[in-house]
Amino acid sequence: MTTPSQNSGTTNNDTKSVFDRNYVEKFNFIVNDRDKYRFLFENSNDALFIIDLEGNILEVNQEACYRYGYSKKQFIGMNINQIDLQTSQQEITKHINTIAELKKNSFQTIHTTASGETLYTQVNALLLTSDSNTRIFCSCRNISELKRTQMELYSSQGQIQSIIRTVPCGLGVSKNRIIQYANDTLLKMLKYETDELAFQSTRILYPDDQEYDRIGFDLYTQIEKFGQGSTETIFKCKNGDLIDILLTSSFLDQNDPDKGITFAATDISKQKALAAALEKRILALTQPLENIGNISFHDLFNLDDIQKIQDHFASSTGVASIITDIDGNPITKPSNFCRLCNDIIRKTEKGCANCHKSDAALGRVCSDGPTIQPCLSGGLWDAGASITVGGKHIANWLIGQVRDQSQSEEKIAAYARQIGADVDETISAFSEVTQMSFEKFQTISQTLYLLAKQLSDSAYQNIQQARFIAESKKNHQIINNYNETLRNEVERQTRKLAQANQQLNKIIEEQKLTEAQLRDTHEHLVQSEKLASIGQLAAGVAHEINSPLGAIASSNTAIRDNFEDITFALHEMTHIFASNVELTHRLLHYIMIHEESVISTRQQRQLRMTIAQELKGKASIDLDYLAQFIVNAGLTDCYEQFLPLFNNKDSDKYLESIQKITYIFQATRVINQAINQSSRIVFALREYAHSNESERKQLANIKHSLETAITLYANKLKHGVELLLNFKDTPDIACFPGELNQVWTNLIHNAVQAMEGKGILRISLDHKDNMIEVTITDSGTGIPDEIKDKIFTPLFTTKPAGMGTGLGLDIVNRIIKRHNGTISFNSVAGQGASFTVKIPVTTST
Repeated sequence: MTTPSQNSGTTNNDTKSVFDRNYVEKFNFIVNDRDKYRFLFENSNDALFIIDLEGNILEVNQEACYRYGYSKKQFIGMNINQIDLQTSQQEITKHINTIAELKKNSFQTIHTTASGETLYTQVNALLLTSDSNTRIFCSCRNISELKRTQMELYSSQGQIQSIIRTVPCGLGVSKNRIIQYANDTLLKMLKYETDELAFQSTRILYPDDQEYDRIGFDLYTQIEKFGQGSTETIFKCKNGDLIDILLTSSFLDQNDPDKGITFAATDISKQKALAAALEKRILALTQPLENIGNISFHDLFNLDDIQKIQDHFASSTGVASIITDIDGNPITKPSNFCRLCNDIIRKTEKGCANCHKSDAALGRVCSDGPTIQPCLSGGLWDAGASITVGGKHIANWLIGQVRDQSQSEEKIAAYARQIGADVDETISAFSEVTQMSFEKFQTISQTLYLLAKQLSDSAYQNIQQARFIAESKKNHQIINNYNETLRNEVERQTRKLAQANQQLNKIIEEQKLTEAQLRDTHEHLVQSEKLASIGQLAAGVAHEINSPLGAIASSNTAIRDNFEDITFALHEMTHIFASNVELTHRLLHYIMIHEESVISTRQQRQLRMTIAQELKGKASIDLDYLAQFIVNAGLTDCYEQFLPLFNNKDSDKYLESIQKITYIFQATRVINQAINQSSRIVFALREYAHSNESERKQLANIKHSLETAITLYANKLKHGVELLLNFKDTPDIACFPGELNQVWTNLIHNAVQAMEGKGILRISLDHKDNMIEVTITDSGTGIPDEIKDKIFTPLFTTKPAGMGTGLGLDIVNRIIKRHNGTISFNSVAGQGASFTVKIPVTTST
């Protein structure tokens, strides 16, 4: 190896001083890999954080300090949530858990600086593990400019064209996945001319259908759920080149998604390439020892860092320097090469070949120290040290191109003639070569050897450490591949399900729209044609009126047709039991006040059989006939006091006569029930047609009103309903007492019907917060969920034909509203219902 010329004015002592002061000070950092990559960490354009699994910040780079306004000392010990405005501690924990599970994560958030400035931030996180601990590496990219650009697009339609032409990323607008607009940056990025992308399908941007479909599902799902979406993808340029893209998108108009979406495309190919190179280097370091032979110098070291070290080493010591492979081919660029070697000897064919042979010889593996010898080409002093990894020779670090008294102009002139170089020019260049004592060159060479050995040892230690995680990483990759396959299948099935759900939702929405239209139409008719609805109701309630009227007519005919028989029967009874007239009168009175039995036919039959057995030996007439009479007449609890009337020879005639009279009482009872039913229907129609606005309110007590309603239903309640009252004292209020009576009777009537005449009826009265509160609760069947929103609708009823008009609860609701009150209900199907009425306390009539 030939030598460069000596720098003017530089002595041996000066050179050694520079070496001692600068070389050791500036190059010790590369002896460990951690320090080797510190340069990349500190000089990144992104803010970089290293945190633990609790979110505590362990390390930051200079960009993070500059961007957020904190010193490194202030950052260490802070938690990441102290600079994150948008993410709660719980959400940060969720992000960390995701990173721990997937080994990486990417999301957007909002950070705040020490001065209070907000920064929209894209976070890319990677899990770092070793034998002793686990850390998270976070790269935080400031996307505030992009976010502000997007917000300006939304807020100022008039400025959209000028903005999207100047933003430093590709912007576009699509509708139904058809490109409506692409800015100049996007066109230039994809190598299209103006308007070539307009009205093209977005499929043109993607390399294949699979990626096109993935973006269509993933990105649009994010936009619909969160208002915006972000993902990495691949775009295909017009010339076929593929570039890595960070794609961010949102609705063009948040209030009208049908207007389309706007998307921003950032070219991240360089970042991806850098990451791939870093990954390649990491993979090389994790190779098992038996594969070391496949590792190159480039896999182990960052050439830019090594080049700087070599340049500084050459400048500090005054020697020339270069690193070659084991065959002598250069790996780094020459440092401090002299004109004699670089511009004269190496320019000749023979001289260059001799230089390569010399370089290869200098780099032979030697465990005792550096190889020092004259160059095989120009005769200058050269030295070399091999760089090995695990015993494998991978590179040579060569220095030299210096001369001492042993080299002469005669020898260099002879060599110039040998290789065909210009002799005078060669001698002139020889005079420029750095002069150095052999002892000093030996010292520099020994330093070179130690440095090369340290590099070899560090690289080997890194590989030895990395191989322990190689198998684990391989297993993780297998699991990740399986998970990816599973995720793709889940996504495929999810898309199919989403399409089916979309169709189903469309059908449901159409049904809801139809129901709403029908409901609106119905309510409009009820509200706008109240009087006309009475005529419509007439046909609906005709059967309600005709049924009781028919019962009245039938019963009245029976009374009229049998009146003569009844008169004769009374005469016969008085004649037969002249001595028991008082007992006969008592019997007739009991029959007259008897209410119709609510027991079933089967129960009546069983009761008749039981009474007939008990009558044996106590009556002289047909016992089955007598038992039937006792049950029909309601004498089951007191028939024994009347047995004297049925224990003689004329008892058959007496029983026949008393049966005829009983028919009269039953007929009158039917007439009374029919009249009551007719009255209720007529009253309901009157209440529906007239609001009685002209009536004046009166002071009345709700407790008395409730007691009146309960009295009206006393007969209905006493045959199977357990009535539980909880009345507290309440003040008199200004109200319409008659209307409130209708409220209570309607609610009690509905409750009794819901329980089918048997159950527990609770009625409570209280005074709370200047409101009278009445609650009526039954233990009936409850109100099904599907009709809860209809029970106050006019004409709606669940009762069989002839059992109701569907106006009861509508009337109740209107009456309560007229009193400025409210009515609500709570019901569980199968567990009864509870209606609560609240009326404000007022004394103004």
